[in-house]
Order: sequence, then C-alpha cells, then structure tokens
Amino acid sequence: MHEKFEELYNENEKWFNKLAERLITSGHKPASTTVEFEKYSMLSEDAVNKYAKAEDMVENIIEDFRSTRDLTIRAIRLAQDEDDDALEDTLITFKNDLDKNIWMLQAFIGKEALEDDDALDEDED
Repeated sequence: MHEKFEELYNENEKWFNKLAERLITSGHKPASTTVEFEKYSMLSEDAVNKYAKAEDMVENIIEDFRSTRDLTIRAIRLAQDEDDDALEDTLITFKNDLDKNIWMLQAFIGKEALEDDDALDEDED
C-alpha cells in the first residue's frame, strides 16, 4: 500500500504544479504557502487515521479525491465563465484523472466505481 500511496501523492504533486503553472499563465496567483493552503483547503486531516487499516485509508483517499473532484468541477465552470479554454482543458483532464483514481481505488476495496458517491445524490436534486 505504501508504494501506491506514494505514487498517488507524487501524481497529485505533479498535477498541482501543472495547475499552478496554468493559473500563473492565465494571470492568476495560486496559493503557494502552507497558510494559504490551510485557509482554502476543503480537506481535513485527522491524526486518528495515521494508524487506520489499509481499507479505511483507501476510503479516506477516495473521499478526498471526491472532494477535490467536486471542487474541480466548480473550477471548470469558473474557467468556462472566464472563457479560459486552456485552464478549462487542464481542469477537465485533472478531473478525468481523479475519476480514474477513484474508480481504481473503489475496485481495490471491492466496490463499484460510483458506489457511495454522494455527488450523485446532489445531482438528482
């Protein structure tokens, strides 16, 4: 599991760098300090999870990816409103990568790709 978690971490780091570069190119100023990340983050960390079972860790990662995906969908809409096609394309590719990782992690714990996805319930409202 450690190797897979490290792979996901490194993959996300590359995405965050790519997104930051795209934002800078578009004239925006992305968060770049720990204080800014903590201020704007929708994710939380709980020390209790440090020694969780592997399946629980995977479920936590899935939830974090889903939260990130939901925020990314909002960012895609903002990029569309700003007619920033390059940023929109980058965000769509990032969202697709998140969807793939969610699907793979769901399969790892024996669940369907969209099982337990609360975003689906929100879309039906």
